[in-house]
Amino acid sequence: MENSDCLAIKKGDQVYITYGHHDNLTLLIEYGFIIENNIYNKFSFDLELLKQLIQTDKHTEDFIWTCCIQKNLLLDLSCDKSQGPSWCLLKFLDLISCFNKTSKNNRPSKKTKISINDSDFYEINNFNEIKKLFLKLLEFVACDLDESLQKLEQLIAEMKNGYHYKMCKSLILDYKAIIEFNESLANDKERWAMIF
Repeated sequence: MENSDCLAIKKGDQVYITYGHHDNLTLLIEYGFIIENNIYNKFSFDLELLKQLIQTDKHTEDFIWTCCIQKNLLLDLSCDKSQGPSWCLLKFLDLISCFNKTSKNNRPSKKTKISINDSDFYEINNFNEIKKLFLKLLEFVACDLDESLQKLEQLIAEMKNGYHYKMCKSLILDYKAIIEFNESLANDKERWAMIF
């Protein structure tokens, strides 16, 4: 069987390949390089970090995670430098804000229970609470990135000339730029309102 759809490539011709739509962390881990000004670059939030924002009992926290799984919110808990926070991240923050400020027994209100089970679930309602949680999240990340940068700078001079040092530093600086952009976005009333 012969494939007749192949292009004729002569010896010495340059051949191009696409790696797909990947952020720099994926490119670094999978292929060993990053792209400067990568339009697909984003910062994905770690679930353990997001867990710190949940201020409720274990039963309610389990309920929140179950909802996130059922509604596919865990697919893209990220932010970038072009559009800001992903819809999944905003909805996740909206969901936990419903429980973080509930009654003394920390049980979801009737309205919250209903909204999780119907089409209203996809509406985002707690704009001010989301903003507070988002800024808190960004503050956590900014501190972690600063700490990582300090640790990188403490490496011996020979390591600083290496390829991996340069890639890691570049990745951290890209993440810092994403976080700073999103902090600016959240602190600008007009731009923040446009997200919703």
